[in-house]
Amino acid sequence: VSTQSTGSSGINAEYGEYTPELSLFDLAQVRLLHGWVIDPQDTVLAGLVSDLSYNQLVEKAMTLSSSTDTKEVSESLILKDHLESSQLTVHGICEINSC
Repeated sequence: VSTQSTGSSGINAEYGEYTPELSLFDLAQVRLLHGWVIDPQDTVLAGLVSDLSYNQLVEKAMTLSSSTDTKEVSESLILKDHLESSQLTVHGICEINSC
């Protein structure tokens, strides 16, 4: 897997985004699982994330953070916290174990 910058594999498995580097895993028939899964019981975060990609979430967080609406700024903080948190969630571990 080629590195595109220090510490980055170029693989963006979050939210199912396909990158060319993922084809290596496809060829080797290696199944990739990602543990950064939102707990559906966290209805606020799940509602904000919906089916957006990682890049769309970053854009949404940035847009909301520049709003004058306090609710939108609050939502941007929730998204930023999610984006900056560990990429392995308890719910993600449970989902992987059920595979």
